[in-house]
Amino acid sequence: MCMLLKRAENQSTCSLISLFYSKRFKRILPLYLLVILYSIISLYCFFPDTAVENNQKSAVHALLFVSNRPKTNEENYFEMLSIGVDIFTHTWSLSVEIQFYFLVPFIFLVSTIIPEKFKYFYYGIVGSISFIYYSSSLSIVAFNSVFARIWQFVIGMIVYLLANTEAPEPSYQKLNVEELNETVKLLEEGVTEEVSESSVQKRIPVKLISYVLPSLLILITAFPFNLTSVVTRPFVTIATGILMLISEDNVILSNRFLTYIGDISYSLYLIHWPIYAYWKLTCEGDKY
Repeated sequence: MCMLLKRAENQSTCSLISLFYSKRFKRILPLYLLVILYSIISLYCFFPDTAVENNQKSAVHALLFVSNRPKTNEENYFEMLSIGVDIFTHTWSLSVEIQFYFLVPFIFLVSTIIPEKFKYFYYGIVGSISFIYYSSSLSIVAFNSVFARIWQFVIGMIVYLLANTEAPEPSYQKLNVEELNETVKLLEEGVTEEVSESSVQKRIPVKLISYVLPSLLILITAFPFNLTSVVTRPFVTIATGILMLISEDNVILSNRFLTYIGDISYSLYLIHWPIYAYWKLTCEGDKY
């Protein structure tokens, strides 16, 4: 998302916005609409009649990307999760994402007129306002509202900017013969060993973080008691951002299997819930 905006940064405002939306929607919409089509066909062909009426309404909400709208008592998200009758329940998160896409170009355009050294401060302010709204809202609003989720998207944008910060171009000057000889002498005396030791010391914390953070994330997921979302959600978001930042060339985080799971995660996200809902409705949740 931020990558697309940065690539079009030097183009006109209209070109930037149109390029951003065309790229994002080309990636998201084809598979999304295909899954909804197959889900609706399956709804009429294979699902019990009792599931049809509710899912007709949910399909419309999914197509309009408003699945995250406030639910009635009958439609409550957590109730849908527990009984598995709404095959489009999971589209709430994509609805939040699409709604954010209508905001992010303008958030980004404002950042382009801000001096480079103040950009992180600007994104920090935007994220802080969103987080204050999130932490002060009712749980149902904090969960579904795009404005209560902006801070999470902003963290992702900051991670991208940090990972792609261009180092200042080094300045060069010609060495005379004496300076060149002195440089060679220093190298021969083992300066390279000190550099090597320094680079190893820098890699050790990164490797430690790559072990500790995933372990903590797994621990939070498997924790037997409810933890307050005001603490866990920021921690998980920031921890994920840090892992993304240090993932390049990391043996664990750049593992081919994990990378493959990441590549297909969008497809898994789209198809997993309709399959589960069908199993829950037809098998009444019985375990084999």
